[in-house]
Amino acid sequence: MARKAAGLINGSPAEAPPPDSPYSILGVHPDALDIVVRGAYRSLAREYHPDTGEHPDPAKLQRVTEAYNAIMAERKSAKAP
Repeated sequence: MARKAAGLINGSPAEAPPPDSPYSILGVHPDALDIVVRGAYRSLAREYHPDTGEHPDPAKLQRVTEAYNAIMAERKSAKAP
C-alpha cells in the first residue's frame, strides 16, 4: 500500500524524464502531484537563492524557476477546456 501511495505522490519510477527536461531539473517525475513539484521547487529555490541559500547560484535559481514555471504552465493548459 505504501509503495502504491508513493507512486501516486512521486510518480511512477518506470521511466525517467530526459536530463534536460524541467522535471529532471526539479528532480520530480512527470506524474508527480502539483504539491510535490512545488515542494521540490521551493527546496531548490531556498538552496540556490543568492541572499539566503546554502549554495547561492543565481544562474541555477533562474533555471529552477524557469523549469517550475514551464511545468505549471503545461499543467494549467492541460486542465483548461
